[in-house]
Amino acid sequence: NNKSSWHIGRRATIACGSSACFYVNPSIIYFTFALTELGLKCKPINSSDMIKKLNRSMSEFHYLDKELDFGGGRLIANLRFSRGDRGTLE
Repeated sequence: NNKSSWHIGRRATIACGSSACFYVNPSIIYFTFALTELGLKCKPINSSDMIKKLNRSMSEFHYLDKELDFGGGRLIANLRFSRGDRGTLE
């Protein structure tokens, strides 16, 4: 897709080794991640909780990483919440 942004609806599939950027309203989004090939899921992530932690952070960094645990530690991934130039969650 050559558009700079597009609507993906409620679900997205991201290929292995790829990354994706999502722009969301943090008060209403729960992220649920699944590794479909392996049949593994992690606990849902409440973006509202993450943005509260990000706003409380006194750090010079504009991001907060959340570790995603798949299969009781079998596989680990990171989800990065960052504050954009206009203060929006990215």
